[in-house]
Amino acid sequence: MCFDKVELYPTFYRKMANGTLIYQACFTETFVNPSLPINYFSEENLLPKNWQKRTKVKKASSPSDLVGKKAPEWVLPILGQEKSLSLSDLKGKYIFLEFTATWCGVCNAATEGLNRIEEKYSNQSNLAFVKIFSSKRDNIKSISSFVEKHQIKSIILYNATDTEKEYNIYGYPIYFLISPKEKVISIFGYCEGFEDYLTNSLKVYIK
Repeated sequence: MCFDKVELYPTFYRKMANGTLIYQACFTETFVNPSLPINYFSEENLLPKNWQKRTKVKKASSPSDLVGKKAPEWVLPILGQEKSLSLSDLKGKYIFLEFTATWCGVCNAATEGLNRIEEKYSNQSNLAFVKIFSSKRDNIKSISSFVEKHQIKSIILYNATDTEKEYNIYGYPIYFLISPKEKVISIFGYCEGFEDYLTNSLKVYIK
């Protein structure tokens, strides 16, 4: 991109693989204001005043940052009950924690396999399956319909927008395996072969 020297409108050129510079397009309805000072587009004006002193942009947090750390605490209402459940209430158990949403296509597709896994481990007193609905688009009615449709037997928690932030959730579904000491062991998403992968992962901890 450069400016036409005579008419002062932006012009776009493209360099070919052989080094040839060819005219590509121009924007004749857009002009540079000729009254602009000569140094308007100088480095000093385009860059922030302290650009040389600025540190690197901090990397955005992700769920994987929690692996090996204590899982963030939560106290959330239980669907269909007039009481709440906290992470500390489940201390001493392995927790398979799922962040999900009723409107998420993958979340819907994953429920059948997750139901089979939960049924397989239903007699394990040291393992808890917990689903958290943290999307602002979900409410008690939509969550109840989702649970009934898929015959879900997990512990269902909701009103978890703050919890979502604590766990750095940016998409659904996402799964956390938490130790009896409340540390995050592993994090994974849904993919082909997910059921086998999860079963093999649980075998390591659940005897």
